[in-house]
Amino acid sequence: MKTMKTLAVLALAFSLAAGAQAQELKTANFLDNYLYGYRLNPSVAPTGTSGFVGIGTGSINVTGETNFGLSNFLFPQADGKLVTGLNKAVSADKFPGGMEEMNRVDARVSENILAIGALGGKGGYGHFEINFVTEENVGVPRALFEAFKSQNTTGHYLVEDIHFNTTNYLELAFGRSKRNKNLAIGWAVKGLVGIAKADASVDMEINTAGEGMWLRSKGTLKAAASPLSIGINSEGYYDPSMIGLNTEGLKPSGLGAAVDIGLSYYLLRDKIILGAAVRNLGGMKWTNNLYGANSGNKVVVDVNDMDKVSEGVQDMIKFKPVEGAEEGKFEMLPFSYNFSAKFKPVKLVTLGVVGTFYNYSGYTTKDIRFGAALTPFRQFNVAGTYSIGNQGNEIGVAASVRVLGINVYAGVDAIQFRVSPQYIPLDPVSVVANAGVAFAFGKSSAKAASDKAKAKSSKQSKSKKDKKGKKNSSAEPLPELLAE
Repeated sequence: MKTMKTLAVLALAFSLAAGAQAQELKTANFLDNYLYGYRLNPSVAPTGTSGFVGIGTGSINVTGETNFGLSNFLFPQADGKLVTGLNKAVSADKFPGGMEEMNRVDARVSENILAIGALGGKGGYGHFEINFVTEENVGVPRALFEAFKSQNTTGHYLVEDIHFNTTNYLELAFGRSKRNKNLAIGWAVKGLVGIAKADASVDMEINTAGEGMWLRSKGTLKAAASPLSIGINSEGYYDPSMIGLNTEGLKPSGLGAAVDIGLSYYLLRDKIILGAAVRNLGGMKWTNNLYGANSGNKVVVDVNDMDKVSEGVQDMIKFKPVEGAEEGKFEMLPFSYNFSAKFKPVKLVTLGVVGTFYNYSGYTTKDIRFGAALTPFRQFNVAGTYSIGNQGNEIGVAASVRVLGINVYAGVDAIQFRVSPQYIPLDPVSVVANAGVAFAFGKSSAKAASDKAKAKSSKQSKSKKDKKGKKNSSAEPLPELLAE
């Protein structure tokens, strides 16, 4: 029981202590009716329509990721029992030795406020978007788990950089793409307006010798939150529940910019499409205006009294206001490289692969995804994918329906194979869920060109008939005159 309660302390540390990479629904790359394909590669234009409008619910994207799974905490034994990594039967090489040096929990939500896409007069395609983005990141060093593993033995640990950060901003994007023969090139320019950003970092001193355990923390808080005000409670600490608008004047907490660049190459009358793109290449400068510090009080931990543990841990992450000089900090955005290949053996079927390589906060991850899509009729298509990469093996599903100009789509990029009986992922998690409703209008450029060609052909054919008819009408009276 004591072991399980200690494990609960570790879980609490995670919950109190995620920048997430800006991912898009990669399974949707195979859907014919997908309107937001330019997010994966800005050279891609929607098919079957000359434009669309999305307002509020046009696209809602939720991303979650960890670099650990339940299998890093629970271990099966020879007798069939499942024990925690803190059990003596589990070696230190397995727990926490099997974990990363820094264990991360990432989350990201992107809400599309407005999206407009339309064909241009010269055959190009343009889009404009306004999105609200919020990102959270928690990082816990492996050293924290090492300290709990060695409980009741001699040990004195310094756990550095338990951190939490949150980033919130508006994104305004404008992009264009154009195809010339077999090559399509696209780009997007993004302006970023910072709303609020906070970074908290805590170093923890842990003593595990003897029966008792005590913790001492020391940390700092930096925040760029000019449009917001954060209240201070009766004990003199910042209180997140007392957040309001800054009545002294609204101004951005940060400004930034980024670009997307992509190209697509079409072969065999568009049966094969090769693509490559780089996304979110840029950065943002934040201006800090709030500072805080942790007092470094010593907290005695009794793992048999979870209420006391909870109170102690909460005290360790409280911050009192301190003086600080206003400063600007430029940060690179998480960016990615995308590569894709699609093949249409027949009109109703799409096969292919898409590879994505992310770079963020000094970490690099990859996702290689094989996919297939079926379009039984023009208004409906469904896709499935299987991926390999840093997050283990996953499957994704997505579907899109377009009826009377209303386009509804939904999908998820990660349904994992290995889960516990309680459906908790055993492997690292990387989930991208995306859904939206938008209004499509008009015809695609290919359809419009086809209709125009048919109309021109029909007009020419009619003109020939009319000319022929006129010739015949002038010649018809002659036989009658001769007959007379």
